[in-house]
Amino acid sequence: MDQNPYQSPDQRSPSGPFQPYSEHDQGEPYPTKQSGLGIASFVIGLLSILGIIGVVVLSMTAAYSIFESLPTDGSVPDPETIAQASGSGVMLLGILLLFTVLLSVVGLILGIIGLFIKNRRKVFGIIGVVLNGVIVFGFGGLLILGTFVQGM
Repeated sequence: MDQNPYQSPDQRSPSGPFQPYSEHDQGEPYPTKQSGLGIASFVIGLLSILGIIGVVVLSMTAAYSIFESLPTDGSVPDPETIAQASGSGVMLLGILLLFTVLLSVVGLILGIIGLFIKNRRKVFGIIGVVLNGVIVFGFGGLLILGTFVQGM
C-alpha cells in the first residue's frame, strides 16, 4: 500500500486541476537576488539627500558671510556690496541643487523600473522610489510655493 500514514483511509489525495502544488511551486518561495536598478536608486537617493544637506549647510554659511558684510549703522546696503560678498558661490550652490534634483529624477526612474523587474526583490527599489520621490516632489512643491508667494 502506497498510502500516507497520516491520512485517514477515507481521504483521497487531490487530483485534477486543483492540486495544492504544481511543478512551478517547487522552486524557492522568494526571489534570491536584489534588483540592481533598485540598489542604484537607493544609493542615488542617499547621495541626493547628502547633497541637499550639503547645499543647505553651505548656503547657511554663505548667508552668514553676506550678513556679516552688511553695514551695521542701519543704512541700506549697496547691491554691489552684497554681490561682491556672495561672489559666485551662491550661483554654484544653485547649480549644485539643480544637479542633485536631476540626479534624484534619474534615481526615481531607475527605482520605478526596478520595481517592475520580475523575480527580483523589490525592497531597495521601494526605498529608492520613496527617497527620490520625496526629493523630486519636495523640490517641485517648493517651486510652486515660491511662485505663489512671489505673486503676493
